[in-house]
Amino acid sequence: MTLFAAYEIFGRVKRNALFTASVALFALFVMLLVLSCSRGDRADSNKGRARALRMQKLRNLTPGGDVLPEMRLIVDSMRRDGKDVYYFASMNVLIDQLFSRDLIGEADSMASQMIEEARNDDNRLALATAYRVKGQILFKVGRMDSVLQEFGRGRALIDEKPKELDEFSTAAAIDEWIWMAAREIGDTAAMHKAGLRYADEVRSQRATGWADSTRHFEVTALAFRASERLGRHDEKGARQLLDSASRLRLPALPVRAYEHWYAVRSDLDAAQGDYASAMALLDTIEEAHRYFPWFRLHDLHHKAEIAAKFGTPSQVAKAYGEYISLSDSLYAIHNEARFRNLTVLYHTELEREHRKLTVILTSTLSAIMLLLAVLLVISMRSARRERRKNSLLVERLKQLDKLDDATKIESKADKTSGTPLDSLDRYMAAEKPYTDPALGRRELAAAIGVSQEEVSRIIREGRDMTVLAYINHHRLEAARHMLGNDEDMPIAEMARTLGFGTARTLQRAFKAKYDMTPTQYRELSRHDA
Repeated sequence: MTLFAAYEIFGRVKRNALFTASVALFALFVMLLVLSCSRGDRADSNKGRARALRMQKLRNLTPGGDVLPEMRLIVDSMRRDGKDVYYFASMNVLIDQLFSRDLIGEADSMASQMIEEARNDDNRLALATAYRVKGQILFKVGRMDSVLQEFGRGRALIDEKPKELDEFSTAAAIDEWIWMAAREIGDTAAMHKAGLRYADEVRSQRATGWADSTRHFEVTALAFRASERLGRHDEKGARQLLDSASRLRLPALPVRAYEHWYAVRSDLDAAQGDYASAMALLDTIEEAHRYFPWFRLHDLHHKAEIAAKFGTPSQVAKAYGEYISLSDSLYAIHNEARFRNLTVLYHTELEREHRKLTVILTSTLSAIMLLLAVLLVISMRSARRERRKNSLLVERLKQLDKLDDATKIESKADKTSGTPLDSLDRYMAAEKPYTDPALGRRELAAAIGVSQEEVSRIIREGRDMTVLAYINHHRLEAARHMLGNDEDMPIAEMARTLGFGTARTLQRAFKAKYDMTPTQYRELSRHDA
């Protein structure tokens, strides 16, 4: 696997299998950091690199401690500072740690977040890596139905023959995972396609002058090509390729550096009937995967398949027994982890919904308060405009009253002058017959000596009113004068005195004529007095 591209920097330290795997992860991590050193501002790059290295150190050197809180803080700080290659590499490490602690639900959620963030940042390589991480999680939990789909999404984001080293490393890693997943589910077409593409990628990269000091890429490429030959029943060609790869292997490196060579070689030995050699090779791989149960489960699966074809009944029973035992164990672990995750997610979701509801209620109340404030301001401004308008109307009516008073003085000299309508106006002003609620056109006609039809015509042509409107006009004018003369007569009594009958009738008629209530008119008259 691509985990060993920088392994040689750690010297000849004695390692067990767990330390070897951790060092391998660190090697890949360092390779990714070196590839990205030329990007961005050097100070920010060094800061991001330091935090990313701290993440890997926590992952490798404190396997038994609870490093998740510090890891989360580091990733959060990197997210705030800006998402770059170090941030997404650190996300990968955090997800791997979550998964190793059986926090599968959180790891899967984090992988989905990584996909979303990479997509939002339009970071093509980061998005491809995120899809690879998502696929790895599915691979480890046995969701083989969706694995190739996730890996395929990531691989589609990179050119068929990547030119840049960072693109090559990302594409090669994805094709390697596709090969493993396809081999596990028996999709030989997808497996051989990914394997040959991987070999082409390695060949193209070497043509640029790049060299792999661990020879992992070259050995793996030859193993994939041999697997494709074996699929075409070219066992001789497959063995030649595997022998070439065997000569390239470095004895100092652990089995996991060349695990695909062991896998394909076991397939070849099984195909040629050498059952013992095939099982021995798979035993070697299984031992290398001792601390990686999800990989070991796949090793046991292949051992059981080979045993079913070539082994004795006892060997078959043993192989399938080990496979079923580990499968059940992982199933129980995953179920327990899922239950814990569901419990945590349930409480988290409740808290999130509570916060969301609080935000909604606060926002709603704020919006209501703001709306009420706006309405209050509008209402106050409208009231002020209405008051100014009414004050102006009251002032003008007072001015008209003065003109009417002057006209009345001039007309007192000759009470018989003017038109019949003038006579009717003088009658209404002097006698105030409108105080009688029963006043009608018969009484008005008799007052000026004309028929009822004639008085209706005179009022209609002279005032453009009906007889009742004419009577109410004088009643309202009288009410207005009473209100403006600083009288404290109650409105109900005023209505009875002026012939309206009820206060409601007076108020409705007054509002319709002067666009304000009698009380408002009285207040404005006194204020302007």
